[in-house]
Amino acid sequence: MAGKKRTSGDGSARAGLVAAVLLLFLAIFAAGGCSDSDTPPGTAPRKAVVRVRIPQQPKPATPAEPRAAAEKEKKTRETAAPVTVEKRPPAPAAAPVEKRKDGRYTVRKGESLSTVAGRPEVYGDPMKWPGLYRLNMDRLAGMKIVPDMERQSLPPGTELRFLTKKEARVNLARLGSRPWVVNVLSSPVSEKIVPAAVRLMKSGYRVYITRAVVKGKKWFRLRAGFFNDRKSAEAAAGKIMTLLDARDAWVARIGKTERDAFGGY
Repeated sequence: MAGKKRTSGDGSARAGLVAAVLLLFLAIFAAGGCSDSDTPPGTAPRKAVVRVRIPQQPKPATPAEPRAAAEKEKKTRETAAPVTVEKRPPAPAAAPVEKRKDGRYTVRKGESLSTVAGRPEVYGDPMKWPGLYRLNMDRLAGMKIVPDMERQSLPPGTELRFLTKKEARVNLARLGSRPWVVNVLSSPVSEKIVPAAVRLMKSGYRVYITRAVVKGKKWFRLRAGFFNDRKSAEAAAGKIMTLLDARDAWVARIGKTERDAFGGY
């Protein structure tokens, strides 16, 4: 009896060990999940999801070398010896530009006494060239006295003096009432009276040239003035005829329009 009890106790211990092993096995199986053999028929096997964690890339750091180089250069400039700047003497001031004076005209290429006199800023009338010549006889002394002298080209760059409108008004006021003139020559062409006009101006007479129409014919008249009365004009006419060796000079009393047009020049 005693031997049977020992055998029964050994079997119980053995059965308990087997049970413990089975329980452990079942626990391990339950923890691992079902295998593909446990999937019911007709059902797609479950895919294993593997989650991979991608490490976050760090932001690129600002290069330290350029910054360090800039700081080094700044310190070098601050500690460097001051640069000596050579002081240069100030540049000489530019000569002031000479302003254009009133009553002066610079001749351009191809211009003549008549074209200059006809310019609006001068006299505005080509027939007033004698007044322009009289003021500039010293500059034009080399001109040849020829019949078409007033149309001869002047040297470019020649500066000519002319009377401004203000000066002409002053001269006219000083002239006062002197209505008498000497009609020296009359001709249908200006070429016959130009040399006589230049000769009289060189002798100190104030001359001018007008246009006139007589019986439908155009005339150029060379006149010298201005005189207070007829007697003074006749005396001047005698001297002029002797100077020019002429015999057809006569005196005339001019109107206000002609006097205002030429008396100031």
